[in-house]
Amino acid sequence: MDEYSVGSKVQGKVVKVTDFGAFVEIIPGIEGLLHVSEMKEERIDNPKQVVKEGDIVRVMIIDINQNDRKVALSMKALVKLGEEEDYRAYQQKEEDSRGKLGDILKQEGILEQFKKEK
Repeated sequence: MDEYSVGSKVQGKVVKVTDFGAFVEIIPGIEGLLHVSEMKEERIDNPKQVVKEGDIVRVMIIDINQNDRKVALSMKALVKLGEEEDYRAYQQKEEDSRGKLGDILKQEGILEQFKKEK
């Protein structure tokens, strides 16, 4: 379990669905709780609306309590992370595509023309 830490993205198998969430086996013999509040952004009345036993799901480890031997999982955190990564990629693309005004003016020959006019 050492390679698994808070923030790790893992795949697991839903082994049991309850009124309050689902238990997901992330490695043989280790299950984590995917609480109903961590399944989706919108309110879920019944976890069976989202998952069923046997489903393979992608989750993020959001908490590990070694004393109680409990692992908390989230599907919602992966969505948020995906949105943040998409935004960071967008920002980087925008920064990469932006030129400095001086570079643009040089490229268009406007800067040289302006210097000659002075």
